[in-house]
Amino acid sequence: MIGRWWYYLKYAARNLRRSTRWTIFAIFCIAAGVAAVVALRSLGLAIGDSLVENVRQQNHGDITLSFSSSGGFSFDLGSSADNADTFTPNAVANAQQWAQQHNATFTAYTLNSASQVTPIDAVTVGRPQFVSLFLIDPETFPPTSPIELLDPAGTTLRDALAGENSIVISQNLAASQSLSVGDTVRVSGTEETFTVTGIAPTEAEAGTGNLFASFFGFAYLPISDAAILQVPAQPNTISIALPSSTPSETIEQYARELLPLTRAPNYTTSSELLEGNQIAGDIIGRFIVVMGLGALLIGGVGIINTMLVMVGRRTNEIAALKTLG
Repeated sequence: MIGRWWYYLKYAARNLRRSTRWTIFAIFCIAAGVAAVVALRSLGLAIGDSLVENVRQQNHGDITLSFSSSGGFSFDLGSSADNADTFTPNAVANAQQWAQQHNATFTAYTLNSASQVTPIDAVTVGRPQFVSLFLIDPETFPPTSPIELLDPAGTTLRDALAGENSIVISQNLAASQSLSVGDTVRVSGTEETFTVTGIAPTEAEAGTGNLFASFFGFAYLPISDAAILQVPAQPNTISIALPSSTPSETIEQYARELLPLTRAPNYTTSSELLEGNQIAGDIIGRFIVVMGLGALLIGGVGIINTMLVMVGRRTNEIAALKTLG
């Protein structure tokens, strides 16, 4: 048995030496496979870095208190005039006072999914949308750092929403609906028309916390337009950004302090989001590498099997040629 395998190896080595072109091609294929694995590993690392790089921006601060089930895989079907799932004026005032006492920045806004934003001259029915609608206070949103728009370049969200009946949409929503700055659109819930005054980068809201924004897009409107859109005037989300030197343990403690003050049903902290994103990034990275190594292994087994079949089929021919000298 050992002699047979030694014969296979010697014959394969001789063929590699004699068939230079095929040998070079095989080496190129192996190099391409290794490069693919390295590229996939780099992709996994890049995805992991993107998940943990801007968790404060994704969470709109260090602590987010919310009544909204929007984001991720869940969403709110339509809007209601009922204020049961919104913060009361007293709760908003308590959170704002707490933020001032702890040297933090504060914002309150409404997040609503399953909204529609369509061009005013649309005559056909497009694909279903679940656009995330953010009704914000342009003076305080977001509490972390200003959002710079892609168009007009260098303009902030605050400046773009200064006019009446203005709306800022995401880049992916603008691309899917063929919208640009200056176009007129309709928003579900009202017969009023709005003018697109800016296009925000998709990554401003898209992420693991809001998958619908990643796929369908989102839009910003002033919270003063809540009555026009027939949604509750009171916000359903409060975000607070603490000083950057605040430890993660303190952030969790502050979040638990805010729950009874605001009577919020749930909260999300930047440290909690960071931990979850790190786990997700590690899983995604490992999965990508395993897939690449699996593909390389399958390709290697296929090459070895082909070589063994070729040598096995020519065994009698090779034996006859060696006998004849």
